[in-house]
Amino acid sequence: MLPWVDFSGGMENFNVETALEMVRDGHWLLPTLDGELRTKKPPLAEWTTAWGIMSARSLAWGARWPTLLAGCLMLVGVYELGRLAGGARLALVSALVCGSSVLFLKWTREASYDMQMALWVAWTNVFLARALLRDQWWVGCVGAGVCLGLALMTKGPPAILQTVVPLLVAQPPSAVFGRRPKQNPIAAAIVGLLIMFAIALPWTLYVMHQAPHRVAEWYGEVTLATEAKLEQRIGGWFEYFMIVPLMLPWAVWFVSGVWMAGRQWAEDWKHHARSATGNERHALRLMFVWFAVPLAVMWFFPERRDRYVLPLLGPAAVLAGWAMLEYLSALAKDHATRRWPLAVHWACVAIIGVAFPILAACTSWLRTAGGEPWISPTLAAIGAATGAVLIAATMRLRRPAATTLVAGTGAIMLTILPLFVWGYARSDKGRAESKPFVQAILHRYPDAIVYNANNRPRRDELPLEMLIYLNQPAPRAARPAELAPGPRPQVIVFPDGSCQPPANFVRAAPRVRIKGELWNAFALPAKGGS
Repeated sequence: MLPWVDFSGGMENFNVETALEMVRDGHWLLPTLDGELRTKKPPLAEWTTAWGIMSARSLAWGARWPTLLAGCLMLVGVYELGRLAGGARLALVSALVCGSSVLFLKWTREASYDMQMALWVAWTNVFLARALLRDQWWVGCVGAGVCLGLALMTKGPPAILQTVVPLLVAQPPSAVFGRRPKQNPIAAAIVGLLIMFAIALPWTLYVMHQAPHRVAEWYGEVTLATEAKLEQRIGGWFEYFMIVPLMLPWAVWFVSGVWMAGRQWAEDWKHHARSATGNERHALRLMFVWFAVPLAVMWFFPERRDRYVLPLLGPAAVLAGWAMLEYLSALAKDHATRRWPLAVHWACVAIIGVAFPILAACTSWLRTAGGEPWISPTLAAIGAATGAVLIAATMRLRRPAATTLVAGTGAIMLTILPLFVWGYARSDKGRAESKPFVQAILHRYPDAIVYNANNRPRRDELPLEMLIYLNQPAPRAARPAELAPGPRPQVIVFPDGSCQPPANFVRAAPRVRIKGELWNAFALPAKGGS
């Protein structure tokens, strides 16, 4: 499924194009994007994407498999987080909840920075939990130092907000200092910090030495002020509530888990409750603060996007799994327990597993670029029937087993995922409009030098997906008329109104609409060519 969708937009294009330029031009320490220095983000995600590109013939597969691997390793981290919080049963449920959530499935198939960030944040919290819940301070702090350093090298300081800060500002004092650990936590913490700095500082200092003006740029990236200015889009205060539908089909358990753990945390804070090592109440408080504190802080940033909450998915899945196990345990003991949470859960599963295939085949708003349904009626019937059979097989009216419920729901999500990706890949949003345009140019002039002749005052760049599919530098041609015939054809690309092709240029590809604008390609044939 990874190669099905084009590089059609979003942060994936920034990552992939930067990685391509690393592979092509060797800019590993000081990455570039379209020839310009790109150090807004640390380069670890771009490095891994570049190594993936080097490992495969397919660009889409090579660029995206490192993210898929990161997602799988994150699930192992979520399993371990659940095990530390409540044992093997909670661990298995938490990992399955995480891996079958809409948020995880959406981002694990793209070459994104955020999934790789989520991997290192999850494992940092695993090691911190080992220190706080098991008194394994040396293992915990050293492991957390390594993983936090790698998280900082992936997306910078937000990793600290999602790991260490919640422990400092939202834990009852006695939860951290009220116990007498067997190992020396201060010495272990200092070593962990030194390891973190040893991983994250060298590249940072190198960039500060080579390009001192980048410090202000980093501040704008961390606070999202730069992104808010460039995109002129300030989301409403309610946008992070999207985490609830993104936790589907586990939304009812997620909301219940956050609510119950939040009440426990408030009571413990109020009474400065002490927690013994490995105490379940202490563990759930950790999960709550790791989810709630970063989310509360990020709410005040000018930009709010669903991918920003991806690193919080680990503790969110543990809370959802814990709430579901508590409910099923109560239901097994008392048949009078209200069944509406189960009804809501299965309603959500039915919408995804049965209604979605039907909608994808019948509605007018889920259409491919050619105006056809996302999926054929045959595929829709197979998908809906499979979903209905799995729901019927896993629903237990009296005593639903947690493993059966989770495994059945996960199977439905993984069954529907290929249908969704197949349909999305054939829609306007899943296709790169510039891909056929670039293919037409390279088919006619495979050895051409391609120039950017987009000479508008403000928006003078090429679409990133065009650069990705060109996979070559696109130097700027401010005066195309001054280009002289050479040993290779020369092609200029530009949108309507930004350039006038010289008389000796010929059209290299049909005019095509890309991101709402009509783009042109004209060629100056090679010397002695036609």
